[in-house]
Amino acid sequence: MRRNAVAIGILGVVAVASMAQATPVIVAVDGSGDFTSIQAALDAWGANAEIEVRPGWYYEQYDSHNALHIRHDGLRLTSTGGPDVTFISAISGKRAIQFYRWDSLQDVQITGFTICNGDTDNGAGVFMFDDAPVFTNCVFQNNRVIWSGGAIWGYMSTPTFIDCTFTDNIADWSGGAGAISIGNGSITLENCRVCDNGANPILGNTNADSFTLIWDECNDCNANGEPDDEDYVNGILTDINEDGVYDLCGPDCDGNGIADVLEIAVGLAPDLNNNWIHDQCDSDCDGDGYPDDYELEVGLDQDCNGNGIADACDIADLGEDEDPIDCDGDGVLDACQSDLEDCDGNGIFDICDIADGGDCNDNGVLDICEIADGDQDDLDANGWPDECDCLADMDDSDWVYYDEIVIWLQEFGKTDSVADVNQNGLVEILDLIYVLSHWGECPYDDPDDDEEP
Repeated sequence: MRRNAVAIGILGVVAVASMAQATPVIVAVDGSGDFTSIQAALDAWGANAEIEVRPGWYYEQYDSHNALHIRHDGLRLTSTGGPDVTFISAISGKRAIQFYRWDSLQDVQITGFTICNGDTDNGAGVFMFDDAPVFTNCVFQNNRVIWSGGAIWGYMSTPTFIDCTFTDNIADWSGGAGAISIGNGSITLENCRVCDNGANPILGNTNADSFTLIWDECNDCNANGEPDDEDYVNGILTDINEDGVYDLCGPDCDGNGIADVLEIAVGLAPDLNNNWIHDQCDSDCDGDGYPDDYELEVGLDQDCNGNGIADACDIADLGEDEDPIDCDGDGVLDACQSDLEDCDGNGIFDICDIADGGDCNDNGVLDICEIADGDQDDLDANGWPDECDCLADMDDSDWVYYDEIVIWLQEFGKTDSVADVNQNGLVEILDLIYVLSHWGECPYDDPDDDEEP
């Protein structure tokens, strides 16, 4: 009967898990979804994740080189509002998206995003290695590289792009591809626009059966039938911030139908850090409504380690495999606190070791250091103070009681015995003295109200 109940319980857990994965995970930068970060949703759900992203600017911070890191098969990453209002933007010299280098991801679909502002050596928009993602209705814009592949760089990869636009992506190297660079692979482009990406927009093999480009729309962003450059000369289009993107055709991150640059220029939208990005859509890792770099500039946030990220955000947004960086929970990065000690020299502050179970007697001092300093005995040399091991508890009852005296009498004079509690190789009177000095309940193990044996 009990086996049946256990089996039913396991099946129920599996069913619930399956139902949970079948329901799309919602990411919303304003906190109205399951996550505020795309990366957090990816890390939580792993393979076969179905993630829907609501409009907004997403400044992901996976590590110092990549904003967003994709490492699992079966991903369906879809924006609910489309590329005009949903942005995956790199900051601080990062690329926007990296596919995990050794996983050969073959079943990833990304739909409806503007992927922008990457700035790195290769693949500032997307970097892939032996992968075959499908991008649909995406815009790759304003990504810059030193070498090649401003928007896309791939090796041994076979990406597919459907109804996508590549515009204003730059490769500084004269032989590099401004938009797409694929080595030892092939590119499939269906109904795509490739506009203003330098002299060499695309390098690499292409799938001839699915290679369609719409060049005639590349230079008419306001769709009035006239080239954008002529509209600019005639005053129809402007470029107030001189970024090479005509204002009317620039991003509209709040989705109100007015380009952000124009709103900022006339004072309808705040831009405290003067970077021509609507503050509502700028990087704001602590969610207080102020751009991160503005808060750092005026002293509202601190950056004690000088990495360009507010300390509070460093603490809140740890990488997957990082050690704790505020293990004492005081809101200050441990690395910036000169008064924290590392008595055992293992590279981890004592307070972090203690938080991880390194202070069995709960006296605020790391056990291994107490032993090394001679303040605690460790007769069995297991790295724990003897008072935590309770060596005198010969019958493992969590009590040192009359049974221990009986065992000592039975084992008296023997070697290699559990009754040799002082670990000197012989059961003798010193062991009885040790037992009597540790009489009662073993400390730090059981509740105080346990009944005596």
